[in-house]
Amino acid sequence: MVQHTPQAPVRPSGWWIVVGALVIVLGVISAVAVGVTGFVRMSGDIDSFQRVEVPGSGELDLDAGDYTIYFEYPGASSAGTPESVWVALTDPAGEEVLIEDYSSRQTYGLGGHEGRAIFTFRVDESGVYTLDTEGGPNITVAVGHSLGSSIVGTVLIALAIGLISVFVGLAILLTAVIRRSRARRKLTRGPGGPGGPGFGGPVGPGGESGFGAPFGPGGSGGPGGYVGPGGPAGVGRGGYGGPGGPGGQGGFGGPYGPGGQGDPGGSGGSFGPGGPGRPEGPGAPPPTGWPAPPQHP
Repeated sequence: MVQHTPQAPVRPSGWWIVVGALVIVLGVISAVAVGVTGFVRMSGDIDSFQRVEVPGSGELDLDAGDYTIYFEYPGASSAGTPESVWVALTDPAGEEVLIEDYSSRQTYGLGGHEGRAIFTFRVDESGVYTLDTEGGPNITVAVGHSLGSSIVGTVLIALAIGLISVFVGLAILLTAVIRRSRARRKLTRGPGGPGGPGFGGPVGPGGESGFGAPFGPGGSGGPGGYVGPGGPAGVGRGGYGGPGGPGGQGGFGGPYGPGGQGDPGGSGGSFGPGGPGRPEGPGAPPPTGWPAPPQHP
């Protein structure tokens, strides 16, 4: 029966990819929301500007602070003033307020208004100020706080939220994708196969050779022959010695040891000397069939 091993889940979870995508989407939506909110608020600020038609005169209710004078006319965001316009501002005491040229280019086109920043001034106390204008028609003078800080702040905040969200979301998304891809490749390769055969350890030294048992001692030689009877005319014949006994069998060597050397076999007995002849006398009659002994003179 084949056993099915459940496959381990790929880590990290695929939800991290969703999280990264959501961070990007939510960041972009937040940036757009901040931008829209900022421009809506700025549009409300533009609508709240105090205006005086040219030519004409009007009263401005101002608090202490810095202000900007805008000229509103068709095409103000792309073209200069169509003709020269003169303005003068006096404080509640009738003293003329210093008006200076606006140092940078700033335009707007929101809420049905299109204007360009022309002058700037500062009032030190709150009150009703009088604005006098002269010039050609179709121009309106609008007075309010500068929009530069609002525009820059709105754009920077929206960009910061959007960029940070995109970077963080991409980091989460790419990290999850790369790590999941690596984990999937490891799972595809599967576990490693069985290891190859191992090598045995070094051969141990052989045991010490034993020594074989010594050969047994050789057998003793047989006894010498008996002295034969004296021959004719008193000459005796020497007997023959018995053959030497066989040497003892060598012992068997121990394992891997050389066999012990056997003792040499015993030597046979030597021929014994003939016994002395009997004194001369009549010898025994020779056996039947023996030749007659020689006659001595």
